Amino acid sequence: MKRVLLLMTMLLSLIGVGAQTSQNGSQASQKKMGLFDFFRNPTKSEPHIAKDMIDGFNNRFLIGGPRDIDANGIDNNGIKGKVCMQALATVSDTVYSLSFYLIRSGRGLDVRKGAPLLIKFKSGKVLSLKSDNFREDMIGDTYTMSGVVSTAYSIVPTYSITEEEMEYFKGGIEKMRLEVSSDICDFNLKTDNISSFLYAEYGMLKMAVNKKRSFYDGYTENVPDELKKGSEATIDGIKCIVVLFHPTGIIITTESKLSPKQVKELIKAFDIQKKVVQIYLNGNSEMAYAGVTDNGYHIDYETNTFTKLSDIK
Repeated sequence: MKRVLLLMTMLLSLIGVGAQTSQNGSQASQKKMGLFDFFRNPTKSEPHIAKDMIDGFNNRFLIGGPRDIDANGIDNNGIKGKVCMQALATVSDTVYSLSFYLIRSGRGLDVRKGAPLLIKFKSGKVLSLKSDNFREDMIGDTYTMSGVVSTAYSIVPTYSITEEEMEYFKGGIEKMRLEVSSDICDFNLKTDNISSFLYAEYGMLKMAVNKKRSFYDGYTENVPDELKKGSEATIDGIKCIVVLFHPTGIIITTESKLSPKQVKELIKAFDIQKKVVQIYLNGNSEMAYAGVTDNGYHIDYETNTFTKLSDIK
């Protein structure tokens, strides 16, 4: 999960959520663009997938189209908002999240990591989520309207949510409360259908994730069946499964940890040559415990040692 959230944070920064201050206080100097313009410009009110990106490790980042949140007359300290669903799909799992675009003029904005988001449903159920990341904008985006120069500040906090929690949205949202700049930011949604919008967009993301994509579509070499995703081998009673294959490397999971000698036997069993291999313990996607380089060296990540496979007896 930590790796997934880190990837999500990196992806958000790469597509330009705007000039924001990092948690250590440093500031980015670039002008707001990317997601800022994406949210600020007029957008569809119907659920849709606005972006579907994929990197060379086959991590997919999908963003739904944003929708205005109706404050229904509540004074939110001048804060206006939009919301959408997004998903990060990795080899091992998929994380869904609510992504908010918050903007106001004249004063900076921040949401601390772990800040609460409370959602009260019409059924009376209250869901409490936590912000995945620290977001702050004290630089702003200067614009001129009717000859008056103003500065708008914006942030894009995200809140991870489970598939089970998404089922609550079927019954409708009554209101939401976010902690923004150490204060309450309320949205009254009694007359809004935003709940059905978010649930429909979540369904679209889920269907898109289930339709597998690869960065290497159309560029994959013809490879033996044993190197394809889902193939298995058993080494001394330990089941080993290929969970990802692409031209630059292979990811394998094992039921229990393999010794260096067993890793050597695994490479031989799959007839893997001149490819990077990462080996994970089944159920633990945060860090590989072993690997093999493309020039034939075994890597023990726990001791950070390299041993030539031909020297392992």
